[in-house]
Amino acid sequence: MKRIAIILWSLLALGCTPKTDVIPENIVGIWASKDAVLSGELLIKGQAIYLEADGTGALLFGPPPIGVKIKASFNPSTSAIDYEMLENGKVVGKSAVLFDVSNNTIVSGKKQDQILSRRFESLTNSTKKAIGI
Repeated sequence: MKRIAIILWSLLALGCTPKTDVIPENIVGIWASKDAVLSGELLIKGQAIYLEADGTGALLFGPPPIGVKIKASFNPSTSAIDYEMLENGKVVGKSAVLFDVSNNTIVSGKKQDQILSRRFESLTNSTKKAIGI
């Protein structure tokens, strides 16, 4: 009986574990390239990164708008946003972009020449549903 109580307590403790934010508040949101065209929060043309505090997100490119789900984390010592690209829940690739603190931008590309600016500070539920996160 004591063993059952310990197991139940352990399961309850796991279920009550608070969600850990891995992306800082100042990085959460929608970041898009200068030439990006959005309809509301949804990318039509250009490049965008959608990030939630728990690290869920998406990379989108267009036209036509296509994308991939990501799971991201922020490394404060390097300012890197490391991410895994997911397809059907499986990791299909890994990469990173950099958060430029002084310019409040995200830079990507082999030459770090793609600059993304923050367009929205959060994602609405309808946007999350539309992009599949």
